[in-house]
Amino acid sequence: MSPPWSSRSRANRSRRWRRSAQQEVDRESDPAEEVVEQIGLPEERRRVRAALDELPEAQRDVLERMYFDGMSQTQIAEVTGLPLGTVKSRTLLGMRRLRAALIQEEP
Repeated sequence: MSPPWSSRSRANRSRRWRRSAQQEVDRESDPAEEVVEQIGLPEERRRVRAALDELPEAQRDVLERMYFDGMSQTQIAEVTGLPLGTVKSRTLLGMRRLRAALIQEEP
């Protein structure tokens, strides 16, 4: 005869598994939503690229390395030889200018 806690343990594991499976289904996106999102992407890319081109080179370089090359701020600091604080400052200033440029350009 198995101990009484063993059946409770199995039941709890089963509930956790069902819950995680349901959460996985909930996380999957609706393909129709992806199509709707992609309709405006070429125009959005153009706007972002144009706004990036207007940034000072130092800020643009940091943002491009972060978002297009997938580098962290620490990695950028190591590769460029810049202090981490400088990379963080350029990121913040660049993002503020980018946001302002994109807001101004909104139709």
